[in-house]
Amino acid sequence: ARATLLRLGKECRNLEPLRQLDPEDLNGLIDEWPDFVDLNDEMLLPLAQFSRLEELHLARTGITGRVFDRFPPLRELRVLILDETGFDDRGMQKLGESAWMQRLDLSATQVTGRGLVAIHRMKSQGFAPALVVETSPRNFQAWLNHGKQLERRLSTAMAKALATEFQGDLGSADWRHFGRLAGFTGPNLPALRQAQLPLRQRGRPFVLVADLHGGRPEAR
Repeated sequence: ARATLLRLGKECRNLEPLRQLDPEDLNGLIDEWPDFVDLNDEMLLPLAQFSRLEELHLARTGITGRVFDRFPPLRELRVLILDETGFDDRGMQKLGESAWMQRLDLSATQVTGRGLVAIHRMKSQGFAPALVVETSPRNFQAWLNHGKQLERRLSTAMAKALATEFQGDLGSADWRHFGRLAGFTGPNLPALRQAQLPLRQRGRPFVLVADLHGGRPEAR
């Protein structure tokens, strides 16, 4: 099916009429010059009802890192243009499931790459990861080598303590949560079965090795 994108005109005052559409009727929104509309977080809320958003052009608008807080997971998103906005590291967490992303423009935003900063802090405090993988643009997993298998409750407690100290994802910090394997895409099989293109053309980012140490942390 062909994607349906809405290009805003300068006479647009709000997006409330979109609430009359069905969840699969719209696949994206383009707000750019010369017909620019200065959207903000609240004005974009009617978009949250659409389940298959693939493309959003929101450069130079008044959005912040909270813009997608009330949106469902943006799993279908392929193009996201946010340059010269208030989008920040908090907003990046909402893009963790956007595995199909092909173009992401964050120039002149508030995104700092906090994941990399956290990894540098871990190393400086004696918690050098044995392996760091980049699961999607600017999203990282750090693997620590304890030297032995830990009991489940202790493993979960240590994972949550480290996630708290270094601002990681507490929802992923437990003994049952497996990491991503570099060189693979971790595909959603039902979605891939529906796709007709070869894997290399589907826009799913490969997991990359960002740092390889292999040893045990110095901290005790």
